[in-house]
Amino acid sequence: MSHPDMTKKTAAVLGSSGFIGSNLVKALASRGVGVKAFDKYPNGGTFDSGLVREVTGDFFNQGVLDEVLAGCDVCYHLVSTTLPSDSNHDPHFDAQSNICGSIQLMDAAVRRGVKKIVFASSGGTVYGPPASVPIVETHPTEPICSYGIAKLAIEKYLELYRRLHGLGYCCLRLANPYGPGQRINSVQGVVAVFLGRVLNDEPVEIWGDGLVVRDFVYIGDAVRALILASDEKIAPSVYNIGSGLGSSLRDILSLIAKVTGREVKIEYKPARKFDVLSNILDIAKAEKGLGWRPETALEDGLALTWAFLTTQSN
Repeated sequence: MSHPDMTKKTAAVLGSSGFIGSNLVKALASRGVGVKAFDKYPNGGTFDSGLVREVTGDFFNQGVLDEVLAGCDVCYHLVSTTLPSDSNHDPHFDAQSNICGSIQLMDAAVRRGVKKIVFASSGGTVYGPPASVPIVETHPTEPICSYGIAKLAIEKYLELYRRLHGLGYCCLRLANPYGPGQRINSVQGVVAVFLGRVLNDEPVEIWGDGLVVRDFVYIGDAVRALILASDEKIAPSVYNIGSGLGSSLRDILSLIAKVTGREVKIEYKPARKFDVLSNILDIAKAEKGLGWRPETALEDGLALTWAFLTTQSN
């Protein structure tokens, strides 16, 4: 499927300072799309395009949301106030900020006539411990962290708002995105964190034995999926977006040693309760419904990310 013609449309990207959001804004602008880039934190002038208007504000401010969504055809909802690793510390805050904040966003979208919300859900947490892999979209959803519960609830509210108000939506259950621009000093995004440690000649911390299996998707592929999902011809639905392949943390470290040519020092830590042992997404539905499939192999994506990091450090 070719990319939808969005040159006459305006898109709102909520969470535009984040890893996915910043890459999405740049990709949309490169396709001639007018973008309102919204985040709590300024983007620092990283969007060098006359098509991008940056708006800084609070996600929970109804007036700001109305301003951002005014005149927009599609809204990309990438905002999350928590991480899988910390959401269980305060489930009340997680639910109040993410679920209630998203409902407020849907109300604003209905008021402003937004045709579609594309929501970045979580393929890594909404399913919980898998009964079978690869995981299809119809797999039972039994999340073991508040983050995944909130993502799932937002998906359900989007369907409710479609029924109540005709608001279009598409939920992408993303695997673990990685690539150039991901922060190396974050607690999320193991590829960037691992590469950052290797770059700085520091030991890589592994929680558990390193045999947990995850699905990693290159940021360029994830962004393509988000753009395809904005097409009004795509019916409201939920799609897994990943590589369709599983890689253990030890596999990742072996590939990192290969692409960097450096020794990888490993420091093992106790396993974490919220980490499921294996998570591999079945992407057949996205291939058929979105006309999407990943194009960047893991080793190639790691090499591109490493090249970016070494260029930035020079």
